[in-house]
Amino acid sequence: MEEVRARFAAVVSGPFVVSRQESRWLALGDEFVAFAADDDAGWRRFEQEAWILERWRRGGVPAPRVIAADAARGVQVRERMHGLTGAGIETRIFAGSIPDERARTGDVPMSDFGERLASSYGEMARRIRAATPLG
Repeated sequence: MEEVRARFAAVVSGPFVVSRQESRWLALGDEFVAFAADDDAGWRRFEQEAWILERWRRGGVPAPRVIAADAARGVQVRERMHGLTGAGIETRIFAGSIPDERARTGDVPMSDFGERLASSYGEMARRIRAATPLG
Protein backbone atom coordinates (compact mmCIF):
# COMPACT_ATOMS: atom_id res chain seq x y z
CA MET A 1 0.00 0.00 0.00
CA GLU A 2 2.90 2.40 0.67
CA GLU A 3 4.17 1.93 -2.89
CA VAL A 4 0.72 2.83 -4.24
CA ARG A 5 0.40 5.80 -1.88
CA ALA A 6 3.79 7.06 -3.15
CA ARG A 7 2.63 6.71 -6.79
CA PHE A 8 -0.44 8.82 -6.01
CA ALA A 9 1.54 11.41 -4.02
CA ALA A 10 3.88 11.94 -7.00
CA VAL A 11 0.94 12.94 -9.20
CA VAL A 12 -1.62 14.67 -6.94
CA SER A 13 -1.36 17.42 -4.36
CA GLY A 14 -3.31 17.72 -1.15
CA PRO A 15 -4.60 15.09 1.23
CA PHE A 16 -6.22 11.90 -0.01
CA VAL A 17 -7.47 8.55 1.26
CA VAL A 18 -6.36 5.35 -0.48
CA SER A 19 -8.56 2.29 -0.85
CA ARG A 20 -8.80 -0.78 -3.05
CA GLN A 21 -11.77 -0.99 -5.44
CA GLU A 22 -11.75 -4.48 -6.98
CA SER A 23 -9.42 -4.11 -9.98
CA ARG A 24 -7.81 -0.77 -9.13
CA TRP A 25 -6.48 1.46 -6.40
CA LEU A 26 -8.43 4.63 -5.62
CA ALA A 27 -7.22 7.87 -4.03
CA LEU A 28 -10.03 10.19 -3.02
CA GLY A 29 -9.31 13.87 -2.37
CA ASP A 30 -11.65 16.82 -1.90
CA GLU A 31 -11.68 17.74 -5.59
CA PHE A 32 -10.24 14.72 -7.35
CA VAL A 33 -10.48 10.98 -7.74
CA ALA A 34 -7.27 9.23 -8.77
CA PHE A 35 -6.90 5.67 -9.97
CA ALA A 36 -3.78 3.50 -10.03
CA ALA A 37 -3.51 0.53 -12.35
CA ASP A 38 -1.99 -2.79 -11.32
CA ASP A 39 -0.65 -3.60 -14.78
CA ASP A 40 -0.60 -2.62 -18.46
CA ALA A 41 -4.14 -3.91 -19.04
CA GLY A 42 -5.39 -1.72 -16.20
CA TRP A 43 -3.64 1.31 -17.69
CA ARG A 44 -5.15 0.60 -21.13
CA ARG A 45 -8.53 0.52 -19.45
CA PHE A 46 -7.92 3.98 -17.92
CA GLU A 47 -6.91 5.29 -21.34
CA GLN A 48 -10.11 3.91 -22.87
CA GLU A 49 -12.20 5.40 -20.07
CA ALA A 50 -10.52 8.79 -20.60
CA TRP A 51 -11.34 8.63 -24.31
CA ILE A 52 -14.97 7.83 -23.58
CA LEU A 53 -15.31 10.45 -20.84
CA GLU A 54 -13.94 13.15 -23.16
CA ARG A 55 -16.30 12.08 -25.93
CA TRP A 56 -19.24 12.34 -23.53
CA ARG A 57 -18.13 15.77 -22.34
CA ARG A 58 -18.00 17.00 -25.94
CA GLY A 59 -21.54 15.67 -26.38
CA GLY A 60 -22.81 17.53 -23.32
CA VAL A 61 -23.02 14.53 -20.99
CA PRO A 62 -21.88 15.33 -17.45
CA ALA A 63 -18.67 13.36 -16.99
CA PRO A 64 -15.46 14.04 -15.09
CA ARG A 65 -12.45 15.58 -16.83
CA VAL A 66 -9.15 13.75 -16.73
CA ILE A 67 -6.91 16.35 -15.14
CA ALA A 68 -3.66 14.37 -15.00
CA ALA A 69 -2.30 11.10 -16.33
CA ASP A 70 1.07 9.55 -15.59
CA ALA A 71 1.57 6.40 -17.66
CA ALA A 72 4.92 5.58 -16.05
CA ARG A 73 3.29 5.46 -12.60
CA GLY A 74 -0.01 4.09 -13.92
CA VAL A 75 -1.99 6.90 -12.28
CA GLN A 76 -4.90 8.81 -13.77
CA VAL A 77 -6.54 11.73 -11.96
CA ARG A 78 -10.08 12.89 -12.67
CA GLU A 79 -12.05 15.76 -11.32
CA ARG A 80 -14.41 14.72 -8.57
CA MET A 81 -18.02 15.11 -9.57
CA HIS A 82 -19.95 15.35 -6.35
CA GLY A 83 -23.11 13.27 -6.58
CA LEU A 84 -21.84 11.04 -9.42
CA THR A 85 -20.06 7.93 -8.21
CA GLY A 86 -17.39 5.93 -9.96
CA ALA A 87 -19.82 3.04 -10.09
CA GLY A 88 -22.25 5.15 -12.09
CA ILE A 89 -19.52 6.27 -14.46
CA GLU A 90 -18.26 2.72 -14.96
CA THR A 91 -21.79 1.51 -15.67
CA ARG A 92 -22.24 4.13 -18.36
CA ILE A 93 -18.86 3.44 -19.90
CA PHE A 94 -19.44 -0.28 -20.31
CA ALA A 95 -23.21 -0.34 -20.85
CA GLY A 96 -22.72 0.53 -24.53
CA SER A 97 -24.40 3.94 -24.54
CA ILE A 98 -22.15 4.97 -27.43
CA PRO A 99 -22.23 2.34 -30.21
CA ASP A 100 -18.50 1.90 -30.79
CA GLU A 101 -17.50 1.88 -27.11
CA ARG A 102 -17.55 -1.91 -26.89
CA ALA A 103 -15.38 -2.20 -30.00
CA ARG A 104 -12.90 0.28 -28.55
CA THR A 105 -12.84 -1.35 -25.10
CA GLY A 106 -13.29 -4.97 -26.16
CA ASP A 107 -9.80 -6.09 -25.13
CA VAL A 108 -10.07 -4.37 -21.74
CA PRO A 109 -11.88 -6.53 -19.20
CA MET A 110 -14.66 -5.05 -17.10
CA SER A 111 -14.38 -5.39 -13.32
CA ASP A 112 -16.75 -7.79 -11.55
CA PHE A 113 -18.51 -4.78 -10.08
CA GLY A 114 -18.81 -3.20 -13.53
CA GLU A 115 -20.30 -6.43 -14.93
CA ARG A 116 -22.97 -6.46 -12.23
CA LEU A 117 -23.77 -2.78 -12.70
CA ALA A 118 -23.88 -3.01 -16.49
CA SER A 119 -26.23 -5.96 -16.25
CA SER A 120 -28.59 -4.20 -13.85
CA TYR A 121 -28.38 -0.97 -15.89
CA GLY A 122 -29.28 -2.88 -19.04
CA GLU A 123 -32.33 -4.37 -17.33
CA MET A 124 -33.40 -0.94 -16.09
CA ALA A 125 -32.97 0.56 -19.58
CA ARG A 126 -35.06 -2.26 -21.06
CA ARG A 127 -37.87 -1.52 -18.59
CA ILE A 128 -37.75 2.21 -19.31
CA ARG A 129 -37.90 1.63 -23.08
CA ALA A 130 -40.80 -0.79 -22.67
CA ALA A 131 -42.72 1.72 -20.52
CA THR A 132 -42.06 4.76 -22.72
CA PRO A 133 -43.99 5.12 -25.98
CA LEU A 134 -41.90 6.32 -28.92
CA GLY A 135 -44.55 8.47 -30.54
